[in-house]
Amino acid sequence: MRVLLVNHTARTSGAERALLDLVECLGERCELFAAVPPGRLAGALRERGVEVAPIVPFEASLRFDPARTPLGLLSLARAQLAIAGHVVRVRPAVVFANTPRAGLMALLARRLQGVPLVVRVHDNLPARGAGRLVARLLAGAVDAVSCVSRDTLARFSEAAGGHARAQLGTIHNGIDLGRFRPDPEGAARVRRELELTADAPLLVQVAQITPWKGQDIAVRTLAGLRARGMPATLALVGDVAFSGASVRYDNRSFARELRRLACALGVANHVRFVGERSDVPAWLTAADLVLVPSWCEPFGLVTVESMACATPPLVSREGAGPELVADGDTGVLLPPRDPTAWVVAAETLLRDRELRLRIGERARVAAERFDRRRYADAIGRLLWEVATREVGT
Repeated sequence: MRVLLVNHTARTSGAERALLDLVECLGERCELFAAVPPGRLAGALRERGVEVAPIVPFEASLRFDPARTPLGLLSLARAQLAIAGHVVRVRPAVVFANTPRAGLMALLARRLQGVPLVVRVHDNLPARGAGRLVARLLAGAVDAVSCVSRDTLARFSEAAGGHARAQLGTIHNGIDLGRFRPDPEGAARVRRELELTADAPLLVQVAQITPWKGQDIAVRTLAGLRARGMPATLALVGDVAFSGASVRYDNRSFARELRRLACALGVANHVRFVGERSDVPAWLTAADLVLVPSWCEPFGLVTVESMACATPPLVSREGAGPELVADGDTGVLLPPRDPTAWVVAAETLLRDRELRLRIGERARVAAERFDRRRYADAIGRLLWEVATREVGT
């Protein structure tokens, strides 16, 4: 089956990592082509044997701006025309749009050429304004919408108003269990880099730097632990992935605010900003606890990656967290934006090594259900179902 993959940006975050996992698992079963903007993602796809056609990015904010929205719509129109041309050339059985914005980019091809269109939803669209408009447009025009969690599906359905032509469903993301597993040698290397002993308490958060990921809660959690006599260190793994006028938050300003917050709380020497790293399994294994304090996480790959590395994750209970973690058994669910609750939970686990190890081992076993091959099989079945439905088979 010939599949055209579409992504709206060249920059990489969780959605693009999931797309690359999909390519690696489906590559032997499907003939894959891609239409993505030039840049890092395009290079990664080519490395995996995918023929890539360049398109302009569509990174416009879903909030109306009298100056920027018209420019964003112009970029969208250019991308739509380019994708329609690629569909004529490639003649795919189905188009897989990796984000709602990519779905908008592929709509013209759906209407003109009739090619089936599946849209993957990795984010929570606002239930009002432009988010609601996008959800209703996609739900009424595409063939299937696949959300990364039941929570994201519920939010998409609410934004779409409950009326959908498209088949709506949930397929959880997957991870590479061959890569994400306990890495004691890597963990020792990380602790040497941080100049920490093997028994020094270490908290790790792996995420792009942006307010909704809650790095400020992680910093406040560290400060609370140290105030209680815990000589802990916090490593923030990640960098600003998205910036500029089209991005909802001023992420570069937030990154600076995090450093000021650490200084104000007296923990600047104990917060390590280590940037983006390729050895994430080593950092997750080195950690005593992994923090996922997002305001509302649509999925949270790092939650299951931490579990696979046998490190207990502390996860926000808003969003997909309850679908991934059994509270008190394979991790801990906590209210977002409540640093006191995070301090208490972290201190409990840091002071009880046996409990921490027990949760970590149960988490490692539970992570097996998020094998990326299962995710790819489910996406592959959906693509086949949609493609064959169109020809009446």
